[in-house]
Amino acid sequence: MAKELNITPKEVFEKYCEAYIGFETKIPVVRIKMVGSNRKCLLLKDRKCLVYNAKSTICVLSPVERFLLTERLESQLVKKKTGSFLSFGRIRF
Repeated sequence: MAKELNITPKEVFEKYCEAYIGFETKIPVVRIKMVGSNRKCLLLKDRKCLVYNAKSTICVLSPVERFLLTERLESQLVKKKTGSFLSFGRIRF
């Protein structure tokens, strides 16, 4: 990413990233900052990725990640309403 933007890795981190401790894993996580009410990626300009040739794995998996997150949140909502996660036969979520 730094090479694509022609800046140092430190500058990439300071300008485009944020770090936090994962809620469940307790592992440090670095992610691209999102801005605005629609949570737009800072690396998008005119709807195009500024670092397309060096994009991170999470960017490649973004549609999949959003789907999995949505499924997980729906499951948690069902648990709050019914007291149990969704159940499909012997598989419990």
